Amino acid sequence: MEPNLLVSYDSRGGYFSGKSEIHNLLVKFGDQKEDMELMVPGIIGVKTKLKARDLIEDLREMHVNDPSSLNFTLKWVPADYWCSATLDDIKRTVREEIREMFLPDDVYAIEVLNHKSDLHQEQIIEAVAPLLKGKVNIDRPRKILRIELFDKQASVTLLLPKNIFSIIKNE
Repeated sequence: MEPNLLVSYDSRGGYFSGKSEIHNLLVKFGDQKEDMELMVPGIIGVKTKLKARDLIEDLREMHVNDPSSLNFTLKWVPADYWCSATLDDIKRTVREEIREMFLPDDVYAIEVLNHKSDLHQEQIIEAVAPLLKGKVNIDRPRKILRIELFDKQASVTLLLPKNIFSIIKNE
């Protein structure tokens, strides 16, 4: 399964509460047949027919109108491309799928989240940064290249800051 959404859940409620909340929200927004998989403790990969970025906008609006609507899930992030969690495959994915979406005047950040991999953040950033146009600004990026590393897989996603929905403070 290649999820199009990565959802972090609260350890207080645990996996089953997080999974149930995800299911109920997806049903509410029109998907009764999602597929879910535990990626690592704290993160559930979700394959839904819904467009991840549209769903995240809907969740943000719902949460603003009713802050108690989310009790167990903390962060919802799209996941666009999947590859093996190797440096060569990550570079290939960035080169083939994402590089053309960067323009010379873009301001971006590269986020590497290593959940369960032998690769290191610095080596990934050093490998992919030369492939991208624009300049790095970690504090105020207009685009975010987010690479999440799991055991054997990596998610590679180009995001705008608004594409991430988080109820975690300072994120």
